[in-house]
Amino acid sequence: MATIKQMYHEVGFSKLLTTNQPKLEKSKKLNYFTAGLQLAPSDISGFEVCAYSCAACVRTCINFAGHGGIGLDENGLNQAQRARIARTRLLFTDPQLFFSILLLEIGAHVRRAIKLGMVPIFRLNVFSDLPWERMRVDGVRTIFECFPDVQFMDYTKYPIDRRPVETLPNNYHLTMSLADTNDRQCLKALQGGRNVAAVFQVKKGDPLPQTFAGFPVVDGDVHDLRFLDKSPAVVGLRVKGHAAIRESRTSEKHSFFRSADERGFRCVGF
Repeated sequence: MATIKQMYHEVGFSKLLTTNQPKLEKSKKLNYFTAGLQLAPSDISGFEVCAYSCAACVRTCINFAGHGGIGLDENGLNQAQRARIARTRLLFTDPQLFFSILLLEIGAHVRRAIKLGMVPIFRLNVFSDLPWERMRVDGVRTIFECFPDVQFMDYTKYPIDRRPVETLPNNYHLTMSLADTNDRQCLKALQGGRNVAAVFQVKKGDPLPQTFAGFPVVDGDVHDLRFLDKSPAVVGLRVKGHAAIRESRTSEKHSFFRSADERGFRCVGF
């Protein structure tokens, strides 16, 4: 059987999971140690991992913020981008190898967190939106069944009836993401008790609105531990990344980003 080092050598990246991401690191102050899986979003890798993405979120994805946007070559790539593409391609071309590595890394992160006296947390869709609850890592079990005592969390733009709360594993928490095409679905999600994340045209350090569409707004920039949020509530996020900040200032700003004084959802009743 190949060692973990041999498997990494074969696939072209040093690891699947990362803990070195600003949003993930914020959980440490609450004694949670989060590891995230950074795949290449949309169809950048040649494989679609964001089935319900909209044009605006593709243009402004934070995949190109931070390390993902530094020192890009003529093809718009750097080491971080190539690693994300390699991980994504491995998932689709050799899922058995991918899940073998993922299981080993999750186990290692759990042990490391426990050794540090912290609670291990996982976010498998840092830049993607895959329905992990439908995938079988060994032909039988899901990743959540392999680690039933470990908490997983993600954001999703899937319609609520495609990933209903009652069908999700007990240790997998999902927060809906508001875009420019899913207001009705997000309102439905809130009415059903699920939280919805919305990006507001608010600068770093400035206050978020207290309510949105009649629902309380919680500050989603304080940490990324969405399973700790009260519900139903709107998770307020501030604009981040150069592409997003630039787009939020254009004439199209109301198509995706929400203004702090906006009444709420752009559908019947609001």
